[in-house]
Amino acid sequence: VERCENNADYKLEQDPPYFATRLMFNMTEGPLADKTLRQAILYAINEEEIIEKVLRGAAIKGNAGYLSPGNLYYNDQVKQYEHNVEKAKELLNGKTYKFTLKTANTATAKLDVKVAELLKLQLEQVGIEIEVIASDLATNDEYVSTGNYELALQSTGGYGGDPDMLREVFSVKQEASSVSGSVLHGFSHEKLQQLGTQQLVELDEEKRRVMINDMQEIIAEEAWIYPLYYKTNPNVIRKSKYDGFIYMYDHHWAYHAKLSYLEKE
Repeated sequence: VERCENNADYKLEQDPPYFATRLMFNMTEGPLADKTLRQAILYAINEEEIIEKVLRGAAIKGNAGYLSPGNLYYNDQVKQYEHNVEKAKELLNGKTYKFTLKTANTATAKLDVKVAELLKLQLEQVGIEIEVIASDLATNDEYVSTGNYELALQSTGGYGGDPDMLREVFSVKQEASSVSGSVLHGFSHEKLQQLGTQQLVELDEEKRRVMINDMQEIIAEEAWIYPLYYKTNPNVIRKSKYDGFIYMYDHHWAYHAKLSYLEKE
């Protein structure tokens, strides 16, 4: 990338932050049903270290409110979990834990194992022992879908779309969408689900925004699921070959857009 930055023959573009790797908690039973433990885990995570060491800086830090900072309905006032080992230890109150962390190990999710191994090292610092279990993508998705996990990593897109995704992701219904990818096992929150239903039919944009903001605040506080980072991969385009790539408003890859391949006047 650096070799092309000052070369007029090339154009540099950066993917919008609409593709994330998220940490999922199985809250059906056991200690992970405790919000305090989930919050402690988030405080123990150093996202900046993950971004620098695994993604070489090509990502932005995750948001506890779930929506990407690139989303038009992103709420920048929600609770965040800045890396703080002492705060994590305080919340753990001397307790130690051991969990499995399941992740995919494939060409399309090749970074997830490295992320998992770094998470293991970070969580060890606060007394949480992690066993990383890597499998093919279909198997890992099946683990997450059926609730056969304690902690899991899953990479998904769609974070630039309509914020109704929050209603889809944070649902007790046993169904999956292209955004959620799976069910949150052990999730239950009546107020959040009420807001999700209300915003779906609210026609006043400002009233709907207030509801979406409230949903993000609840999600951040409860720590049911956490996008560790949103990828912002750089792209180098040789303009003499082709310079017609267009990003869709809600998607992270320009080469997926049909408009990128239409002749333009």
